[in-house]
Amino acid sequence: MTTLVALQPRDNQMSFTPRVSTASLLLLAAFGCHGNRPDGPGTASASSAESSGSAQVAGSARGAGSARAVSPASALGTVRGRVRIEGDPAPIREAILKKIPETCGSARDFYGPLFRRAADGGLADALVAVTGYRALPPARQPFETVVGEACRWDKRTIALTNEQKLGVGANDTFGYVPELVGANAPALMIPIPGGETVELSPPRSGRYALVDSAHGFIRADVFVLAYPTFDVTGIDGRYEIPNVPAGPVKVNALLPELMLTAESAVEVRTDKIAEVDLTLRFDAKTLTPAASAAPARPVGAASPPASSATPIGSVNPR
Repeated sequence: MTTLVALQPRDNQMSFTPRVSTASLLLLAAFGCHGNRPDGPGTASASSAESSGSAQVAGSARGAGSARAVSPASALGTVRGRVRIEGDPAPIREAILKKIPETCGSARDFYGPLFRRAADGGLADALVAVTGYRALPPARQPFETVVGEACRWDKRTIALTNEQKLGVGANDTFGYVPELVGANAPALMIPIPGGETVELSPPRSGRYALVDSAHGFIRADVFVLAYPTFDVTGIDGRYEIPNVPAGPVKVNALLPELMLTAESAVEVRTDKIAEVDLTLRFDAKTLTPAASAAPARPVGAASPPASSATPIGSVNPR
């Protein structure tokens, strides 16, 4: 079962933010825009979110979400590869570490660095998307699931389509109170360890933050996209995106914490795997101390109310 609780004070302050313009953030939020069809295979390049790469990750694939009729794809392939990051090491966010109990060592390692990089440069938590195709790819499963364990979510970046729901579960008794910042919620609910997941439904495509209202340091970026061809890199920087319509496409990677992007063009062939590696570059001089760019409640908006009513029933992913 799940338990309804009152909202607890919390903040999501972060130690650093990249020097990007407001236009870049608006570009990232424009998830309903159409992607551009690439001219052909190309070479990966990295830039800030002011480049077209951010528009591709944030926008919909050509045809997806469009009012005109789009034919389902009959020829599908797979895009996979690795995202790396070069340059300066990730700064440690001391302000966040101060909030994390010493007993939560896994969470300190997980949230302390500004970004997570493997010893060989593999970049974790990057959102990778394929756009620019003209046919309609198959839909994804109805739910994306996030789990609270060891004082943290199991992901720092979460992606789902606007047809999916987010299920939040728990594997220990830390007492997670998930809240989707940027979306209205009638009440906050605690997932019972090993029990039902709490269902969260983003109202529209866009960028949100999944926070734990009881613990100010637990947070993940949430991207709700208008197309299903995406993945988030693991700790080794690897990703794999199946069910991509055959033809020329663009592959884009976005690191949310820094708004850095990389882009490459590739030809997807039926029942084949297209290997695409992408590289970002981090320069510590581009950072300035600032508050988080995560979505916040509108000024004057009320917090979700507490309630002692019977909890909403279980979430059963189909």
